[in-house]
Amino acid sequence: MTTGWRERDGLLTAVFGARAGAVTGLLCALADLASGWRSASTEGLLPFAAILLGVLVPLATLGGALAALWIFVVWRGRLAEQSPRSALRTWLLVALSSLPLVLGLFWVPWSWLSEHWDGLKGDRRAMAVGVYAAMALSALVAVRAVVWITARYRAAERLPRFHWPLLAMVLAFAGTCYWADRTFYTGSYRDFHYGLAGTFYVAAGTGVVLLIEALRRTKRFGPALASVRNGELLAAALLISTCLLTWVTGLSGIRDRQAVLYDKAVLAIQNQTDFDGDGYSSWLGGLDCAPFDAGRSPHLVDYPGNGVDEDCTGSDARWPIAAAKPDYDVPQAAGFNVLLITVDTLRADRMSVYGHKRRTTPNLERLARESLVFDRAYAPATKTWDSMASIMTGLYPSNQPRNYQHPRLRNAKPYMFVLTSETVTLGELFKQRGYETHAALSLGMLKTLGLGAGFEHLQVSRDVSKQAIRVLRSAPRPFLLWLHYIEPHDAYVKHKGFDFGDSAIDRYDSEVARVDQLIGTVLDALRKSEHADDTVVVVTADHGEEFWEHGGEHHTYKLYEEILHVPLLIRMPGMAARRIGQPVEVLDLAPTLCEAVALLPDCTSFDGQSLWRTLAGKRDSSFGFAGVYAETKMKEGVLVRRSLRDDNYRLNVHLDQQNVEFFDIRVDPGEQRNIARQRPEEVARLREQMALRPYRRLAEAFQRAEQADASLLLASLSRVRNQSLLDHAVKAIERHSSAEGARALQKLANRPKPSTRSEP
Repeated sequence: MTTGWRERDGLLTAVFGARAGAVTGLLCALADLASGWRSASTEGLLPFAAILLGVLVPLATLGGALAALWIFVVWRGRLAEQSPRSALRTWLLVALSSLPLVLGLFWVPWSWLSEHWDGLKGDRRAMAVGVYAAMALSALVAVRAVVWITARYRAAERLPRFHWPLLAMVLAFAGTCYWADRTFYTGSYRDFHYGLAGTFYVAAGTGVVLLIEALRRTKRFGPALASVRNGELLAAALLISTCLLTWVTGLSGIRDRQAVLYDKAVLAIQNQTDFDGDGYSSWLGGLDCAPFDAGRSPHLVDYPGNGVDEDCTGSDARWPIAAAKPDYDVPQAAGFNVLLITVDTLRADRMSVYGHKRRTTPNLERLARESLVFDRAYAPATKTWDSMASIMTGLYPSNQPRNYQHPRLRNAKPYMFVLTSETVTLGELFKQRGYETHAALSLGMLKTLGLGAGFEHLQVSRDVSKQAIRVLRSAPRPFLLWLHYIEPHDAYVKHKGFDFGDSAIDRYDSEVARVDQLIGTVLDALRKSEHADDTVVVVTADHGEEFWEHGGEHHTYKLYEEILHVPLLIRMPGMAARRIGQPVEVLDLAPTLCEAVALLPDCTSFDGQSLWRTLAGKRDSSFGFAGVYAETKMKEGVLVRRSLRDDNYRLNVHLDQQNVEFFDIRVDPGEQRNIARQRPEEVARLREQMALRPYRRLAEAFQRAEQADASLLLASLSRVRNQSLLDHAVKAIERHSSAEGARALQKLANRPKPSTRSEP
């Protein structure tokens, strides 16, 4: 079994491994290049190719050399001298030689298991341990098979009969891992993707070794592969040096292409260079501006005017300009009914009312002829739980008081939450004004989140339209009726009468046409009812859907046009229909309805701006208020990505990937070419605006408190959800030496934890 290995010198073995690793790295780089060079963050094919080679080839070369040398040392050890009949010693040898593989492939899933151990109960723990034990055992068996196969190769002058089937199987397995990493909810389940990338590399490397074995037995390549010259060593050294130089000098700005190995290699290095423990690195294009100061980090909120750049945007934030008092006309709709229709996963550009070539939404086209149609409305987030919570509260996800440990969430996903009683939903506001409140939801999760608070009659139903028609026939006025449809969400189904084809996007269009048909039945019932002339109708969506525009599908955590652009139609009785091209947020619905229906005497406590201000041409575009903002949060509410889009540009800051994207949407509407490095001034401008965007209303309170007294600041602290801002609040109050300031500080210190709303 050990004949082939014992005849080799250690250096030759290492060079053989380095050669195999270099070829593997080259093939992996080419694979990443072929699939990723046109995606969003790529600034050009040549720099992308150079950096891919600079990262993957050196790492793969070093990895191949170390792996081969490790196996050489093991098989040259004392255990290799034992009789092949000693099964125990053979398996010990296999276990020792496979140790790097086991550690390399399974530290990721084991890290997941250790992280989630407390959340696993009873049989789930046993099942998880059993699965990982089986995986480790499979690795040992696989290595044992590789050793057996290698021995057969070394002992035979010709290729074994199973060589080509084995090579085909290995390459197919590598391709499967690559495909899975690219398609399985890209951007999420990071541990899973690291495991897939590692498995792909090992499988690809195995295929390269098998290919070299085949070439070794040919007359043309055999002599060259059987010997090693000093020139090869020199060439390898030059290659590695050149690649490393290219890597270091050209890394920044080339990130997040959904590549299999490249991004993960960079992130792995950055994770090891987080010296202050704030989760960010300053190496290899990382966003950390103070590598040894955790008080300055990209995820912090910059407190304006203190001379410190807490959030690493490049400058200290400025206070936003205070919003002017409302000086525009608001439609008189007090006492009108409100029909609010939200659709899950409804992408605006797949609707004929927004110009899609297929007539997918004829009923909404009819509604549009008597409505305000906002051509550029944007969701505040890419996930239903975040976006719908924002629509129903008027608050960005960062400002929503959430409880992630509510008993109702037992065994739920770590991103699930329940809104606390500090948040007032639209249902509660309408109920307080004497409205009879109804909701028919096709998604029970919305009730779990607490969005059903204030709705006296709430049903989770598969037939939302049927429930809606029943309410329209029987409900006294005034009423609020909220409908949520799930149809366009995957898995996509082709519906009778809407056969556009069999591809995923064809079936999605069929789902859009079907939900339009369902909404049409409700609108027809409304037109025939006594409420036709005094009912406000709103139609919107929580987010859109991706179909490989940026290397993936569905709606993950990516903040691009196809996922954020959603429909928004408002039919206001007595108001002429028109289309509005200015970018707005669906978050603006809460203050818009609040003003129209007179829910509150002052409707400025929301994060959005009233759309009536927009229609009057007085939408506030001052510092901190411009454009449309979106963000994504992951486990336990951790903010991972932010986006700000104005009329000309989109800026994306990926805190999880530690990179920045900047697109000129005037010439690149598909957001495919990242020009962040070419436009540093514009990037800095938008990053400064983004810094306080979720806290713009609160920032005004801080500003007034700085100029007046501590009581104003204390009154606004119910809106503070960020520990950094709380710390600044304490400092601001401490600056007031008055007895009132001392009492305010004591109240802040004794502030009770938020209570949790009971289930509606």
